[in-house]
Amino acid sequence: MPPEPAPWWALLYDELLAELMFDGADPGEAAQTLALLRREGLLSLGARVFDQGCGNGRLALALLAEGAVVEGVDLIPAYIAAAQQRAEVAALASSARFWVGDIAEALPSAPCDLAMSWWTCLGYAPTDAENLRPLQRAFEALRPGGTYAIDTMNVAQVLRAFLPQVERRLARPEGELRLLRDSWIDLPAGVLHKRWRWSLPDGSARERLSAVRLYLPHEWARLLRRAGFDSLRFVGDLSGGPLTEDSSRCIIFAQRRT
Repeated sequence: MPPEPAPWWALLYDELLAELMFDGADPGEAAQTLALLRREGLLSLGARVFDQGCGNGRLALALLAEGAVVEGVDLIPAYIAAAQQRAEVAALASSARFWVGDIAEALPSAPCDLAMSWWTCLGYAPTDAENLRPLQRAFEALRPGGTYAIDTMNVAQVLRAFLPQVERRLARPEGELRLLRDSWIDLPAGVLHKRWRWSLPDGSARERLSAVRLYLPHEWARLLRRAGFDSLRFVGDLSGGPLTEDSSRCIIFAQRRT
């Protein structure tokens, strides 16, 4: 029997994407995220944080610098290696643990005060049952009274201001790296599809596909309650403003009370 094909996210997320999308992100965004967590009373010295889909450690390093103890998991080995290296360079590795794993299965070594899924790391699977599993792992990871913080797409805004094509460029010493991303929506299935077309400095090209479920806030609430969370609050941006159809993102705070 031939092996099952790798999921799309295992193919899309590589060092090339990290260079263009992660390393080129707004450097002030991590600081704004920490400020939001402080206002919510979720970040204190010594707080234990479980970072689902930690990537190359961009947010984890900011949390470590604030005095948190961070455990981060990601499916991409190169990202985990980069996160570990960053922690070591910053002399923060003693408060960090990073490992390769699936967020649908992974749990931290000890109960946490805060679990996080940031920058749309959820909804990658085609079924509700599969997308529920990372939420269940987050619930299991938290101590009673702990909070799960999710940052994902605001579907209303995605539909209201839909962009069928986005281009990103990055200058390198050897030439320009170019990404052309085409998007289309399967409304009956509630799925946002994207085609990622790369033009590399050496003249080569490659293509990747992605498909993310478009869950509205009430649908996230339903899944989170199924996972065990019983106190939910939504905000629409890193300032903590209300969630509206024009909000730039959908941020959810789900508490595990017992």
